[in-house]
Amino acid sequence: ANFIQHENPDALHPLDANTSVIQATETIFDWVNTQESNVRYYIYGNWPEMDLANAFPPTPPTQTEIDFFHNQTIGSFTDWWKNYQDLMLTSRPVLNTRLIPVGAIISKILRDIIPNQIAFADLYEDSAPHGRASIYFLAGMITYMAVYEQNIPDTYVPNSSVHSVIINNLSNIKDFSWDELNSFNLPNGDSRVFYSNILNVEDENFDNGSVMLYPNPTLNQFKILNLDGYYNISIYDTFGRIIQVNKNINSNIVISLENLENGIYFISIENMERDKVFSRKLVVNR
Repeated sequence: ANFIQHENPDALHPLDANTSVIQATETIFDWVNTQESNVRYYIYGNWPEMDLANAFPPTPPTQTEIDFFHNQTIGSFTDWWKNYQDLMLTSRPVLNTRLIPVGAIISKILRDIIPNQIAFADLYEDSAPHGRASIYFLAGMITYMAVYEQNIPDTYVPNSSVHSVIINNLSNIKDFSWDELNSFNLPNGDSRVFYSNILNVEDENFDNGSVMLYPNPTLNQFKILNLDGYYNISIYDTFGRIIQVNKNINSNIVISLENLENGIYFISIENMERDKVFSRKLVVNR
């Protein structure tokens, strides 16, 4: 979806009146879905072409042009990608397409975290703009966080091809990027980025550890110990898709998993009043 943001994602392509960005994406995703199950589908949100008074190179853009570029990337350009994702979620809801706002986060880093500390020519090669090593390092870092759903290690040090300002400020940059990904949500509060909204929970969130799955790992069934009443149980796969729902469950009821394949699953445990929710990982290993 390069150089097409002047058209709506569902508008017919100016060079091909028989298709739109959405229709082309549907064709690709549908084919992939027939070839391989359990694929994660990501949209990579990049950055726009610059609108410059003079050609770069050789003439570097003015600060006004740079500011406009970053604000456009963060604003209307990212809105286009969000619309693209929303249309795909409506068109192919089962695929649960995610969006990684790479361009927007890079622009926020350069505008807000390390403003005016790196010359534009050290970041970009031209007005397309194609990036240099530092830009593609940031793009790779953000994409890694989104796909693997974790921050990069505190001990990670980029190689010397990355600008020293980025290396020296990496702790702030990576944590800022992680926060941006975690706050990039759909109107209903679900993540636009991560497949595992309910999956990013740690044991300390579990009612002081009292709510337990037993046995875990399991062969084909389990109980939920220490429930204080009746709960609804939703089982998710690692792509965040609901694959089984059991209602009115208490600690004495055995939940069957005979139709589940080996793997990791995530259990959402919600009481009838919907004011108490626990989450837990479950391993099926036969």
